[in-house]
Amino acid sequence: MEGARQFSVWDYVVFAAMLLASAAIGVYAALTGGRQRTTDEFLLGDRKVNIFPVAFSMTLSFVSAISVIGTPGDVYVYNTMYGWLAVTLCTGAILAVRWFLPIYMRLNLTSIYEYFELRFSRAMRLSGSVVYSLQTLLYMGVVLYAPATALNAVTGTDLWTAVMSTGAVCIFYSTVGGIKAGLWADSLQAVVIVGSLIAIIVKGTIDVGGVDEVIRRGLEGNRIYFTEAVGIFTICHIFVVSLCVVSGLVMYAYYKDCDPLAQGVVSNRDQLMPLFVMDIFADMPGVPGLFLAAVLSASISIDVPDLEPPPSPGPRDGMTTWMC
Repeated sequence: MEGARQFSVWDYVVFAAMLLASAAIGVYAALTGGRQRTTDEFLLGDRKVNIFPVAFSMTLSFVSAISVIGTPGDVYVYNTMYGWLAVTLCTGAILAVRWFLPIYMRLNLTSIYEYFELRFSRAMRLSGSVVYSLQTLLYMGVVLYAPATALNAVTGTDLWTAVMSTGAVCIFYSTVGGIKAGLWADSLQAVVIVGSLIAIIVKGTIDVGGVDEVIRRGLEGNRIYFTEAVGIFTICHIFVVSLCVVSGLVMYAYYKDCDPLAQGVVSNRDQLMPLFVMDIFADMPGVPGLFLAAVLSASISIDVPDLEPPPSPGPRDGMTTWMC
């Protein structure tokens, strides 16, 4: 395996096309329907948005760039225990849909903060809004900067170009197109993320020697490990988290006898996934650009922090020295 590779022209073309498509969705939403003239249309889409973009957008809100890059790296270093996160989050979502959401629907509210004021006081509404705004501001800085740093270290992409272009496009389509633009842009981004993860899993599995070989190496290295943990959104969320976990397992199988961390090719586990993409798709210009688009697409969705799973076996347990 060679050192850091560079993105080709086609990779940047694919990335730029993804950003332009997201911006175009915002322009379309701004020029159609009521043209975002009312608060109800801008914030709620007149309460007439199709269920599928809403479900895809909710799924993407739980799958950030940290998930796309960090989860495979975590599975590579530890094991597949991270997959139980999908079960816990989906259980919480089912409970919320069953007991809490019907109350909000009957009250015809715009946001949870309205409920805070009705249930408690205006001070509680303002406090909740301010705290969440600060949390989101700090968190989005990490979500944008962290993956851009990892990609910069492995692929040579310009750090601030990735951060600024992605943030600017997100601000643009959200501002001019309102919630409808955000939902449909998220749906496009969800398709790109899922497509990228599937492509990574398929190509990596083929390069390793098949599904049986991936499982065999995973079992030998103690990476397949689930035994300690006892609507559309739920299915999608489990599916996407499962793809992240499986891609990490395939990556471990690929690098089982040539650990990039031990060799010093990368400095931390967040750089493993970009390196893996650049290695297996080295002869397919444009595909690494699709991965870049997927990672940064995940960055520009409102997200909640991922939970770090408990490290069961030690890092790189059972892994041999990097020999490639």
